[in-house]
Amino acid sequence: MTIFAPITVPKPRSSTPETDLTAVAPLMSDYLTDGVHQDRFSLTSISLTPTAVRGMLRLDSFGVSPEDVGGFHLTAPTCFRMAGQLVVIHTHWLAGLEQKSFEVWVRDHSMRHQRPVRDPHAVDLTMTLVAARLAHRHPGLVRVDYEAAIGDGDVVGRTTSYVDLTPDPQALRQVRATLEAAGTWSD
Repeated sequence: MTIFAPITVPKPRSSTPETDLTAVAPLMSDYLTDGVHQDRFSLTSISLTPTAVRGMLRLDSFGVSPEDVGGFHLTAPTCFRMAGQLVVIHTHWLAGLEQKSFEVWVRDHSMRHQRPVRDPHAVDLTMTLVAARLAHRHPGLVRVDYEAAIGDGDVVGRTTSYVDLTPDPQALRQVRATLEAAGTWSD
């Protein structure tokens, strides 16, 4: 004799807005609230050319979503921070500087996660500079457009940032001359 357990069919949601925080609290991701903030990374190797920066990064500490049966996966916020760090390094290197001395502002950033990155100890990130030019309305701002790739295309993206070289005209001249020679500068 087969005994079937009763099936509970949830009621359809009404069009009335849900406003009870205690009702939605169990639906929240603890990982997004707290776990992602545990992600701390370091750079283990780097290669710089005028048109690209490739870094090997390692997560020194990280959170793991308890619902992810695969364990660790590299999160979008951490990918964004890693890409930003390489852009900061690359633009300062292009300017011939030995320490961080100017801001790099992100204007646009998009990424597509094609496959989860599961190895926290070997994140291979390449940022390829595809175009650079002066900002239209501000002669000290350099606009830089990069394409990003982690691993074999596990995560791909694009970022447009502005580099404020207003206080350092020599750095601006160096960046421009280097990128004109590399074929990525446009007027």
